[in-house]
Amino acid sequence: MPRQINRLPSKWLVIEAYACLAFVHLLLAINGYRLLRALVSRYDGPKGRKGDIASLISAMQYARCLYVKTALCLHWCAATTLYLRRHGWPVTLTMGVQHYPFVAHAWIELNGNVVAGTVNRDKYVPIDSF
Repeated sequence: MPRQINRLPSKWLVIEAYACLAFVHLLLAINGYRLLRALVSRYDGPKGRKGDIASLISAMQYARCLYVKTALCLHWCAATTLYLRRHGWPVTLTMGVQHYPFVAHAWIELNGNVVAGTVNRDKYVPIDSF
């Protein structure tokens, strides 16, 4: 059986993803969480899907690896949510907490299924989705 080779995402998708990540990082640094949440919750993006969701997430993961600063789960998930919505995917950013030891985490869902960001749903209690 031939080995399957994953294709690398287009360099333009990675550049666009990188710009989105930089935008979110700057927005969080200047204005904080409140404005970021308002922006992400209000942005629906165009109707009609453009691109395969796996390729778009892969491009965002490459951008995260190339990014000059550390992109924590909130930065990455907010940027990925905006990026996927820009490409017509109606995703939801979800944040949850683990009670002991206290840990907060963010992930992305599509129709109730986690599509980006690893999460053990038994471990985290969702506290916000937008």
